[in-house]
Amino acid sequence: MTTGRIHHQILPAGIANVFIDNPAKKNAMSFEMWTQLLDTIEQLSANNAAKVIVIQGEGGEAFCSGADITQFSEVRTEANSAQFDELTRLTTVQLSKSPKPTVAAIRGYCLGGGLNLALSCDIRIADSTARFALPPARLGIAYPGYALSNLVSAVGEQAAKYLLYTARRITAADALEFGLLARVIEADSFESELISLANDIAVNAPLSIRATKIGIASIRASDGTTEEPAFMELVEKCYSSEDYREGTAAFKEKRAPIFKGS
Repeated sequence: MTTGRIHHQILPAGIANVFIDNPAKKNAMSFEMWTQLLDTIEQLSANNAAKVIVIQGEGGEAFCSGADITQFSEVRTEANSAQFDELTRLTTVQLSKSPKPTVAAIRGYCLGGGLNLALSCDIRIADSTARFALPPARLGIAYPGYALSNLVSAVGEQAAKYLLYTARRITAADALEFGLLARVIEADSFESELISLANDIAVNAPLSIRATKIGIASIRASDGTTEEPAFMELVEKCYSSEDYREGTAAFKEKRAPIFKGS
């Protein structure tokens, strides 16, 4: 019987909080939860009320401890493992390509597929209690190619091999040094810092953030240039947008701009 679920709320400021809710299993992801998460990200990506998507674990003990291993005999057998891997790939790709900025807010355990989920977010922050590991080698399975790409892009070949060869659990400080994280925050101030970060993103111009996201993605996928047509089109769109006029007017008038994404 599946007990976990994915649920979300959109705050008035435009912060869409998405919760991985399976605390009895340290927020492990069942097959059904991966499906729910895919649907949720698709919905929020198309929702104008959502300015920034924040992924976090319910309860604070874990962000996500990976796939629910108790389901492996059902959904990750030799006959159907490809279906499971395709679902997780589609979910993480949807997250990484969402037009909305995404934040992984990591507390407690962030393991296996949970770490790949975090790596699919634009920004990753963690509290000082967070612990990270990639245990495929202890389960006799291989880390999928798309997940390897995310990992190597974030930390480089040496750190990726270290994490996957050893399956060692590392601290938040280690994860920061490896390049897995943007910031480590003390546990008692994590919530307020998360809200501050999400608000700072939510009030900025959506077109500008979208251009940055596509531009950086094109750099990663190419030889270091940003000549992708989608990026160049967005750059031009920014200069002709109402938000550009609002931003420059607000600067001159010494007030906070109000952006509408157009």
